[in-house]
Amino acid sequence: MPRGVAIRALIDTGCDLTAVSGQVFQRLPLTPEKTVPMQTAGGSAPVSLYRVSLGIYDPRSANAPSLIRPSLLVSQLAVALPVDALIGMDVLGECLFVLDGPGKQFILGF
Repeated sequence: MPRGVAIRALIDTGCDLTAVSGQVFQRLPLTPEKTVPMQTAGGSAPVSLYRVSLGIYDPRSANAPSLIRPSLLVSQLAVALPVDALIGMDVLGECLFVLDGPGKQFILGF
């Protein structure tokens, strides 16, 4: 099993499937399961799908609960972004997500 890598991700409620940068996949010895057409903000684009394990941790506390998905099908990001991944509704659908817009904070419970 490949060693995990820590990455920075954004929550994206408009994303059905969690998407990860191709640069992250270059650091891991993973092979795509298949390539499929994906609808993006810029139109349709072919993207590779990978099977990964995903962990979301509270960076402020090593003892805090974490969300672990041992097997998750994710897509490769179709465009370059200033983050490594977009956490999509496939993961968020299992969580409690509370947005405090005026306070510029959110709570992600799992």
